[in-house]
Amino acid sequence: MDRSDLTGPRGLTEEVLREEEDDSPAPAGSPAFYWSMLTPERKARIQSVVDARLQSVTVVLDRLLDPHNTAAVLRTAEGLGLARAHVVPHDASDAIAHRRVTQDAHKWLEIDSHPSGAQAAQELRARGYEVWAGHLAPGARLYTEVREKRGLAYGVSSSLVPLAHAQLISGSTATRADRTADTLEIIEREMKNLAENGPTDQELAKTKSFLKGSYGLYFDTSSKIAAQLVQIQLDKLGIDYIDRRNAMIDAVTRADAQRLAKRLLDGKMLITVVGKPQGVTSKDVSAAGSGG
Repeated sequence: MDRSDLTGPRGLTEEVLREEEDDSPAPAGSPAFYWSMLTPERKARIQSVVDARLQSVTVVLDRLLDPHNTAAVLRTAEGLGLARAHVVPHDASDAIAHRRVTQDAHKWLEIDSHPSGAQAAQELRARGYEVWAGHLAPGARLYTEVREKRGLAYGVSSSLVPLAHAQLISGSTATRADRTADTLEIIEREMKNLAENGPTDQELAKTKSFLKGSYGLYFDTSSKIAAQLVQIQLDKLGIDYIDRRNAMIDAVTRADAQRLAKRLLDGKMLITVVGKPQGVTSKDVSAAGSGG
């Protein structure tokens, strides 16, 4: 083999090929050992990628139940150019990175482990970070009752669907055929409880914080900005709505939320079941005050 085939920007250094002795050689297999084998051009290229990493934005993964999801988020974070990620392990035995999922992307990230989400947030605030958005699942009623306590489903969610002449409250989940009846019973019970008692003071405070803190994410691209401005105009909210929005949210009281919950969440839900559920028929659903 021609010696010149082994050199160049992507090859080995002349020093390595000459097997020259270093004053303080790095231990074989260490990062410094492999770094010493690269050409200056290759080192400069790697360093330029590291220097371009995004330092102003980070992500905190607080006790994700599936460690493979943690690895998938780390892979996405690396793809977006984040320099660092923060992980609160769900279990002491959790592996932060699963190579088959991250595809070695975690090697380009600085990963900090924290004992709790609260401590992670406290440390990040001390460094000058602000919390802009979060998904605090453990306090969510349906998530806690359906998944956390009983393990009936991998996930359960609810959302608002704004339309031109009406609005919908939509929800979804997926469960085993033989646990469908139990899952639906719990969901209906929690919705009825919310209708009768409304949210707690803590739930209302967390909701306000989320609505205000996450609003900036609707303005991070040109298309999102245009969509928000059009929606504000269609809803006749006024040109100063963005300035007034936080105060409007803060003005909502628990009594307001209770009154609205009682009017909208009366238990008469339209339920659609796909598949072959066991123990559930359209007659049973109708008897519970729902359509199926």
